[in-house]
Amino acid sequence: CCVPQCHSRATQDGVSFHRFPDDSLRVMKWKKNLRIGKEVTKNMLVCSKHFKDDDYINPGHPVQKPRLKKYAVPTQNIPF
Repeated sequence: CCVPQCHSRATQDGVSFHRFPDDSLRVMKWKKNLRIGKEVTKNMLVCSKHFKDDDYINPGHPVQKPRLKKYAVPTQNIPF
């Protein structure tokens, strides 16, 4: 996970990872909320620990890969 002070890794069970959105305005919102000052690259991922259950399509239902709603913004476990 690219969020400062977050140590989530792909090998952890129950943690999913999400790419930054394509929309530049949404990218700015994500960066601001997550306190990321550098440019976003395609390799930067944000883990599920930074999203609410309500941010997901069909939360709690088994799916192949958890999918975020279009306008979801990370708001959980944000570094100070």
